[in-house]
Amino acid sequence: LWQHINFSIKLKKLKELLQIYMKVFYHTKNIYISNLIFKILFLNEKNISNFRRLSKVKYMLVGHEELIPYNIKVSALINGIKIIANQTRSKLSLSFAPLLINYYFTFSKQLGKLSERNFQLKDALFLPVGNYKNKEIYRDKNIKNKTKIKNNYKFLCTVWDYPSQKNWYSNGREIIGNYKRNKVLLDEVLILANSFPHIKFLIKSKNLDYMKIRNLKNICIKLKKIKNIEFTSFSFLKAIHLSDFGYGNYTSAMDQMIYQNKPIVIRNYYNNFNDKIYSKEMISYNYNDSYNKILYILNNFSKVKKKQLKIKNAIFDSKDKKIFSEIKKIIDV
Repeated sequence: LWQHINFSIKLKKLKELLQIYMKVFYHTKNIYISNLIFKILFLNEKNISNFRRLSKVKYMLVGHEELIPYNIKVSALINGIKIIANQTRSKLSLSFAPLLINYYFTFSKQLGKLSERNFQLKDALFLPVGNYKNKEIYRDKNIKNKTKIKNNYKFLCTVWDYPSQKNWYSNGREIIGNYKRNKVLLDEVLILANSFPHIKFLIKSKNLDYMKIRNLKNICIKLKKIKNIEFTSFSFLKAIHLSDFGYGNYTSAMDQMIYQNKPIVIRNYYNNFNDKIYSKEMISYNYNDSYNKILYILNNFSKVKKKQLKIKNAIFDSKDKKIFSEIKKIIDV
């Protein structure tokens, strides 16, 4: 719908943009920078024009606080539209990620206070709502085929991985989820599976596209040959309920495992997990660290689960609110 709104730009405005383009090129002598700036300015004009056509829109509900383009959010704010967003995971991808949001529904009051440093608008508010995914998480909790999948293994561990980009250029632009991160994790899982033959490892991602990527083809072939490793296309709900514990790259599913009080070990590359929230026992910085922390979970399973309850209570408020009821309160004011 957004892309198909008829857009027309006045000749006067187009001339202004072209003048800016020529000035930028004159001073930089760089065609790439000049084109980039012109594209940004042109997109802003298109977005502002779209919002003007949607004159009755007063609020914009954002499904993912980080993925929606900033130029769309800026254009909405210029047109007086308030932005409402959900917290999709307990931590932002990067600690310095700016939040252009008026109302931010957070999992807890504590996470809301931590997110305030990322707010870019003076009147921005955080509103704790608890785990708004709780009904979804508890749906189909009784998985009948857990015994069949687990078979003769003592533990079942879901390995959470980032989805991969099929396009080489798109992959190069990914700061967090890229071939390098996929490769590091898959290499480590291969060694872990040989070190812990009594654990069944389920490798789970939003897609299995990396199995088709040339850079990762060899490691995928090796992984398929290991008996206690399985690539799975299960839903994230099914994978959570099947698992005894989790390991891998940080995703929103890791938060939901914490909510289910299932032990996790997060493979961290940036040293950006807040010590006030996350226990050091659940953060890994290299393979040896991962090995030792998984071993600790296996030898102290009940103790780890008990300790992780404190983390769950920090991430999720005990009282869950209906998010649409909270939105209605904002709109009805």
